[in-house]
Amino acid sequence: MHENKSGFIDPDGLPRPTKIEFINAMANYYNHNEEWINWPNNPTVRTMQGFNIDKSTDYPLSKALEIITINKMDCTILCDILTLWREYLVSKNIH
Repeated sequence: MHENKSGFIDPDGLPRPTKIEFINAMANYYNHNEEWINWPNNPTVRTMQGFNIDKSTDYPLSKALEIITINKMDCTILCDILTLWREYLVSKNIH
């Protein structure tokens, strides 16, 4: 199991950012990518690169949803992941 700063264990145990960190990185990308003249070397981009999304990726947000939902492109899966994460944080009394 891979647990890191998100406080959520990624069940596949791979040494990469968790799905929660990936979702957070994609939210940061959505909020800030228009400010980037060149792709920065920052935690957001490094997390995205951990899931093979970089400046050459067409439609990075769609690609991220495809990765997270295992090609189902179903936003309810994304909501389920975030709900489980929230429940995990509440159960551990993490604020």
